[in-house]
Amino acid sequence: MPNPRAAGRVGQSEHGLLLRAIDHAFGGRPGDVHERDIFLSAGGNDLRGEDRFMRDSAIDERAVALRFHLHPAVKATLSQDGMSVMLILANKKGWRFSAKGGELSLEESVYLMGSGSPRNSQQIVIRGRGQINWAVKRIAKRKPAKDETEAPELPL
Repeated sequence: MPNPRAAGRVGQSEHGLLLRAIDHAFGGRPGDVHERDIFLSAGGNDLRGEDRFMRDSAIDERAVALRFHLHPAVKATLSQDGMSVMLILANKKGWRFSAKGGELSLEESVYLMGSGSPRNSQQIVIRGRGQINWAVKRIAKRKPAKDETEAPELPL
């Protein structure tokens, strides 16, 4: 059943897709609004989001937590500086999750789809206030520099 408090629209360009969604009275509180913009690049290698939490049309500075639940097959590692999470998929492809406007952490989660019993997994959590920006970008394979390919092999 559609949520009468929520609205959304999608725009498309040569750069990709932009989804704008708004949930009025999120959390059951009239006057509270959660706005989310999500951009997906045309190539599918760049997903970006911006979440805004409003109270009576002004940025709300109450603490919030965004949660991104991961599939059990995804290996996640928080960077030493705490600014990003490296995601390695079962097919060995790498992705980098980063955020601005909040603190990143990795926490335990439970995956309920698929098999008959729950499976342990992880979730990325961003704790922040007001406005939080996040991005998931594919890590491109690095091409060796020209001088690296021409260097002679040395015995180890």
